[in-house]
Amino acid sequence: MYKFRFCILGSGSKGNAAYYEPNGDGNGFMIDIGFPDKRIESGLAGINRNFEDNVFEVFITHEHGDHLPARKRGIYSIESVFGDERKVPVAGGNMYAPSPESLVTRFPLVHDTKCYGFLIEAEGTRVAHVTDTGDIPCESLKHLLGLHALVIEANRDELLIDDLIDEGHVPLSRIEHSIEDHFSNQQMADLVEAVAWPGLEYVVLIHLSESNNTPELELRAAEYALGEYWVERGGECRVVVSSQDRATPLIILKGG
Repeated sequence: MYKFRFCILGSGSKGNAAYYEPNGDGNGFMIDIGFPDKRIESGLAGINRNFEDNVFEVFITHEHGDHLPARKRGIYSIESVFGDERKVPVAGGNMYAPSPESLVTRFPLVHDTKCYGFLIEAEGTRVAHVTDTGDIPCESLKHLLGLHALVIEANRDELLIDDLIDEGHVPLSRIEHSIEDHFSNQQMADLVEAVAWPGLEYVVLIHLSESNNTPELELRAAEYALGEYWVERGGECRVVVSSQDRATPLIILKGG
């Protein structure tokens, strides 16, 4: 039986790209392509995949350079799949089927430009990819229930930022964009706690700010959010911290 699998090829302020393979059959797609081609091919090669043979669609969360470089905007856009009536028959539709067994639904997020999250479903398995948002709109929350994996932004740590500001290392003006348009560790933890259920297998943390957060702080926040829940319910869930400079291991889900 094929299993849903995915890999974060890299994530952070300098570039973002993820590979998803809902049916585990070699037919996959990317969410964002914010790295040079050589870096993306290297990341795919690490999981025995390549762009030409295994990537059949590219979904873009939003059109900032760390998610869609300027040189690729003639090829891809935020509407390059969902704006194609040959692929999405209903004009302005937000659901697309990469295969008869899988479905991708996009939902709005809160950023300084149009931005979307994605729910990927295949044979009872549900995975959400959420990045570059200051909040989760009420209309989007329904897509984050019953997940087997949550890929979620944890961009900044509020206490660390307060310390940096107090010590004069970071002016408030430099972090206003981060506060308005990116999830903090606390927001991430609150969301994880809200959507946790016994079927949740992975929480994958993405888009860490190198200056306003640390891997240790975001990991601690996620594990704390899960802690009481898993003690009470006896569930199992792994937290994976992604990196700007290297890919995560290939994550394979048990699923629904």
